[in-house]
Amino acid sequence: MNRLEQLLRRTDHLVQRGQLRRASDMLEEMLATHPLGEKGCEIISAYLGDIYLSLYELDRAEANLKHAIEHNSAAAEYHYLLGIIFSAGMRWPEAIDMLWHALELSPQDDEYLRAVGWAVFNSGDETQGRVLLQEAHQANRSNMVTLTDLALVYTRAFQFHDALHCARRALELDPQSSLAQDVLRVVQRFKLEYERLTRQGKIKGQVIEA
Repeated sequence: MNRLEQLLRRTDHLVQRGQLRRASDMLEEMLATHPLGEKGCEIISAYLGDIYLSLYELDRAEANLKHAIEHNSAAAEYHYLLGIIFSAGMRWPEAIDMLWHALELSPQDDEYLRAVGWAVFNSGDETQGRVLLQEAHQANRSNMVTLTDLALVYTRAFQFHDALHCARRALELDPQSSLAQDVLRVVQRFKLEYERLTRQGKIKGQVIEA
């Protein structure tokens, strides 16, 4: 086992234990002090980008993913991760460009399609975003995140039957997921509020009046 493999194994162990800061510090030190070659720098930069994304340190995550892409622009996963970073920062046009690029490099990846759909929806093109998310769901009905995205999309359209179906299915797929649990609570809360406003006559069509 070479030095890079040893480093990655130790990093994986720290990440699995939730010690993300220690993992990032170790990778940063190795990157700064040891000659690892182009491939080694690429792998570590991408790993750092992923860790910093988990830590929500978006500037550092972006810098490292861009560095990884400089080493290997054909890696769809790097473009996807950078797109997710842009999405986390609500930089929707940049996110869409990067995620489309990832999808072009790996057209069969339903998760990349999901991420594009979510970014498009949040950019303001709700119709196209919804279509893309539905296509992602058709491609893989077991993607829990696609289901939570669709639950929120349907909630936005006051389609609570479909929203609850997606949210409950997401929770069935991953009962321990805090995301699925939170989304189900959001849908239920909005449904109750919608019904209350409807009884009070404050909703006409799908417009809530002040």
